[in-house]
Amino acid sequence: MAGAKPQSQARRGVDKFERPTEHSSQPIFYVSVAAVLAGYYAYPHKTNPLYPAIFLSYPVPTSMTSTQTQYGKGPKDLIYVGFYTLVLFAARDFIRHYVSPVLARSWGVHDAYKQTRFSQELYQAVYFASMAAFGLYIMRGTPVWFFNMPGLFVGFPHRTLDAGFKAFYLIQSANWVQQAAVTFLGLEKARKDTAVMVSHHIVTLTAIPLIYNAHMTSFALALIIPHDISDALLAVS
Repeated sequence: MAGAKPQSQARRGVDKFERPTEHSSQPIFYVSVAAVLAGYYAYPHKTNPLYPAIFLSYPVPTSMTSTQTQYGKGPKDLIYVGFYTLVLFAARDFIRHYVSPVLARSWGVHDAYKQTRFSQELYQAVYFASMAAFGLYIMRGTPVWFFNMPGLFVGFPHRTLDAGFKAFYLIQSANWVQQAAVTFLGLEKARKDTAVMVSHHIVTLTAIPLIYNAHMTSFALALIIPHDISDALLAVS
């Protein structure tokens, strides 16, 4: 037909329109994580100001009835969350820009738009599957195993946590800070459900400290694990 665009030209127009805005790799995340680690290991001692960024704070002396060190809660936990937010940003960047392209090409994903979506979902699948497995491991050592709801009230309120449980909760907190930053800073192209995701992040970032300070972390554990499993399956699909 006269005036019709060649198919290749039309396809290029569609690709240009559909392809999400993709940011290049961000070395600042790797440099920040490396700087914190180097700063601590230059003087590896609990008095180092960087210690609470890498390790859990507020250990409680082990009692005669407890075989595991328990940890209390306090403002230094925010430093831990902040550092591991940077770690997750670095992990996200590494998977999306260095691991995903190799896997995508080896699995026959060549379209630019599909490669972008593949890289987004690959990170989500890796993170949520790993944390779901970690969460089940933590749950196995609690009265809540296997989603035993009466176990939520055993020892309530839970003012202290063992090391694994506290690390799990704070790393999950770091993840949602990172996810919110990705959305609010526009590091990924806005999707149709962006408004819903913004609302979700606001509610989540409000609930995380409230649940933590209300000593209801066992309730959060029973909610987070199914959430992580479903998100991992959605990402894989």
